[in-house]
Amino acid sequence: MRREGLAALAESAPRRWFTPGFTVPALVADHAAADPGAYAACCDALAAYDLRDGVASVAAPTLVLAGREDPATPPAHAREIAVAVPGASLVELAGRLASGTPRERPHCRERRAARPLRRLDRVSGSGGGRWGGRAPRGAR
Repeated sequence: MRREGLAALAESAPRRWFTPGFTVPALVADHAAADPGAYAACCDALAAYDLRDGVASVAAPTLVLAGREDPATPPAHAREIAVAVPGASLVELAGRLASGTPRERPHCRERRAARPLRRLDRVSGSGGGRWGGRAPRGAR
């Protein structure tokens, strides 16, 4: 990618990020236009960046969301995080959901996460937190 650029990687991005038939052209275009050297350096940094030893010290209320068919961040990785963070909640979203789920199906994400978010608000003492003490729009 450092020599040939990101065109080929960007071409396959929708298959990794989204479900078949859905894409966000602007995100894919931004990916293709990124500086190849900077992108490669970011990949190198992420490959060497391992925070697993510190995850058990996370004290903030934590909700881990996972798309069950996410090829970029498989649910097994999300389960590892949820098990390692004390008191974390895990919501696995069913169906053919990938890394782009928040962009592709925002209400699906909110509906499934509403109950854990309300619990996290109570645990954190935030007085309603991000959702103002109510479930997100469309959540029941």
